[in-house]
Amino acid sequence: MNESMPLNDYYVSTLPVEASSPRHPAPRSSAHRRTVRRAVASRLHRLADHLDS
Repeated sequence: MNESMPLNDYYVSTLPVEASSPRHPAPRSSAHRRTVRRAVASRLHRLADHLDS
């Protein structure tokens, strides 16, 4: 599980850049960022579980 944390940090660190890109002129709310962060984290954990099996 520890190996997935840097990957999770990497994806989370790219979210604000994507949210502020010209394709998304409206600023993302902090609640939306938390929701996306949870979704990305759970997706990565499922991927890690799949790779472990």
